[in-house]
Amino acid sequence: MLGSGRGGSLRRVALPLQHAVFLAGACWVLLSLSLLCVGLCHQGTEGRPGLKAGGNCIDRERKALLAVRADIWYTQNYPPFSSWEKINGEDCCLWEGVECDNQTGHVIKLDLRRPHSTDDDDYDDQDFYVTYKLMEDDPMGDSKVSPSLLNLTWLRYLDLSNNYFGRAPFPSFIGALVNLEYLNLSRAGFGGTLPPQLGGLHHLHSLDLSRNGFFLKVENLRWLSHLSHLQYLDMSRVDLSAATDWLHVINSIPSLSVVRLFGCGLQTLPTTLPQVNFTSLSTLDLSWNYFVSTWPLWLFNITSLTELDLSYTFDSGPIIPDEFEKMKHLEVLKLGGLGIDGGVTPPSLLTLNKLKELHLSGIRVPEHMEKLSNLRTLALSYIGQIPESLGNLSRLESLYIQGYIITVPESLGNLVNMKDLILYSYDTISRGGIPESLGKLRGLKTLDVYGFNVSHEVLRNMGHLCNLTRLEVSGNIGRGAEVNELFEGLSQCTKGSSLEHLALRDNGFGGHLPHQVGQLSNLNSLDLAGNSIVGSIPASIGELKSLTKLILRDNNLTGLVPSSIGQLSNLMSLDISSNRLDGVLSDAHFANLSKFKNFGMSYNPALSLSKTLQNRPCISQMASNTEEATGS
Repeated sequence: MLGSGRGGSLRRVALPLQHAVFLAGACWVLLSLSLLCVGLCHQGTEGRPGLKAGGNCIDRERKALLAVRADIWYTQNYPPFSSWEKINGEDCCLWEGVECDNQTGHVIKLDLRRPHSTDDDDYDDQDFYVTYKLMEDDPMGDSKVSPSLLNLTWLRYLDLSNNYFGRAPFPSFIGALVNLEYLNLSRAGFGGTLPPQLGGLHHLHSLDLSRNGFFLKVENLRWLSHLSHLQYLDMSRVDLSAATDWLHVINSIPSLSVVRLFGCGLQTLPTTLPQVNFTSLSTLDLSWNYFVSTWPLWLFNITSLTELDLSYTFDSGPIIPDEFEKMKHLEVLKLGGLGIDGGVTPPSLLTLNKLKELHLSGIRVPEHMEKLSNLRTLALSYIGQIPESLGNLSRLESLYIQGYIITVPESLGNLVNMKDLILYSYDTISRGGIPESLGKLRGLKTLDVYGFNVSHEVLRNMGHLCNLTRLEVSGNIGRGAEVNELFEGLSQCTKGSSLEHLALRDNGFGGHLPHQVGQLSNLNSLDLAGNSIVGSIPASIGELKSLTKLILRDNNLTGLVPSSIGQLSNLMSLDISSNRLDGVLSDAHFANLSKFKNFGMSYNPALSLSKTLQNRPCISQMASNTEEATGS
């Protein structure tokens, strides 16, 4: 018993001793881990060169960012870039356009793009000097790409687009930023030859060098074949005329999903391709390149395409093959332009039942358009009569028609989902007509009509389009149409007219300006120049508080100019020239025109300025400048 008791006692004592040893060891491990953690944390702020304690921003990279910003005109002068330190202090990871890695603190993203004036990339790509440098309302200085970028070695995303770099040579050192995955230097005004060092950006997924005003060029594209992960490529308006191997190079990158080579001066388009490697390609834009060749049949083997743009592509007129049924995934198709033979649309095009956007230029429109039942946008450059089947495209939202001897069908009124309609005729002799059914398109937001016969009924029916924000009817022949019926119709909109821009220029419309003009409360631009409008200017025009431009010149307006015009505090331009107005313009006519810049009153023999206004240089000078410009 005693022995067993002692043994049991020893065992009871031994267990706590084992616990003690274990606990002591555990404490030592925990202490070591704590010290290690402190050391690591200390190393995280002090051991890493350039990292500033108390924030995620690495000091060397912060200085690099400031140097880059200092060399870009836009970021020097416009918040939030010019106010980085004021808004978010010293921590560059919080600055606008900057993003850091959460773990390392390294800058991985720099976005200093200058906002573009429009979301629409017009094919009218103008010279950058004209586009930016001469913009009076936003003068722009030359920028530079600072070599300090090289201190941002972990950068994955770089966007300097829409800045102007004065046609400076493309910076070759960007090729040393080997971690880049996204690079956008579009619309940046670079010049010279693209450096082959760009081929060192092996991780690049997206490359946009487009629209540098055709000042950029390449000697060859071999460097591009090294970018094996590239998915998005836009080199539109880069001079690729020397790159005779362009197709071979691009075909060697199977990861490509989007390729845009608009207006690159390409002249060779091989009609055969031994092996098509475009297994991922969804978008191909080769527009505005004047290829001297027949239609390339290998295009129909890229069955993954959802968007194809071949407008203004061929220098001579190839016959379009009838094999579109292979492109069953196409949603956007743009064909035609210079060199197209003007033949019939291939019947197989009507099998593209997923097509949402179709542009045809110089190609005869197919009769059975209703088969393209998913179309949302249709653009036609055309000669002759548009088929009645147009009215069966019930989902159509945008329609653009331009050309000669155009006849728009009455079925236009069936397109009740239409939001935007532009009709433009170049024919000045046998003008086509606009159907009265236009008035049924109650959902229209935008309506532009140029070069047609516009009847009394059509103009009156436009007054039923209460959702319009833009109405421009210019350069037409008014067949007894009177503007007062349009204004009277719009004034009856139950929720008020949405109209912001109204231009009825050079149509010869008659009628008068009714008092209902003042009910178009959203108007910011009203241009009625070049008509035969009679009567006086209604005082209610002073109720258009949003109006910035009022152009009434070249009409037959009579009577006094209402002083209520002086209440248009946002008005910048007023032209009442070439009418038969009379009386004296006084201070009341200009009382609240604090933003006033342009004024015309010439060719109104009985209209004059008061003596007070004659002594105000700003008003009298504007009036005399207008008279000198018009020769009065």
